[in-house]
Amino acid sequence: YGKDSRSVSPFGSRVSPTWLSNKHLIRPESKTNMFLSDNERFDKEFWKVDKVQREQERQRKDRAMSIRRENHYERERARQDQELARDYRDHLKVKNKFINLMEKGKRNVKAAYNPVTLEYDNTALGSQLKKLDDYKNYRAGLRHYNLDVRINSGYNILTGHPRMPPKVPPKPLIS
Repeated sequence: YGKDSRSVSPFGSRVSPTWLSNKHLIRPESKTNMFLSDNERFDKEFWKVDKVQREQERQRKDRAMSIRRENHYERERARQDQELARDYRDHLKVKNKFINLMEKGKRNVKAAYNPVTLEYDNTALGSQLKKLDDYKNYRAGLRHYNLDVRINSGYNILTGHPRMPPKVPPKPLIS
């Protein structure tokens, strides 16, 4: 061939210059630390190292799981404590309402108006409700009077007699 002997592979054929840059992969240099000799490569007992790594990984997972269990237990205990406290407060509310109900001797403490007998209760709440109802009746009568005066004329169309406007109830005193 007569050409440069560096461009010829050991197998006798011409190769590209990349073979020259990758020749250390086939025959590594003896001074490099990238490659191990066969006796060093097969000297290790990999199963021991692998066993230690698996044991460490299992211990790490066990610690993480125990932390999760403890956190879950604490959350559940706190939730149960809150439920017990809420139940206790509700029980006290019901008990206090029952005691108040028994002390006053009535079935419905907040009813200031009895719809069956149409009477107001003789308490401060009953008198306040009566004043409010009287004021609403006064406002309704005033609206009726204003509408009647503005819409109707001063006499009756059918009979021709003069019309009297509706009476307005007296204005209640609200204090």
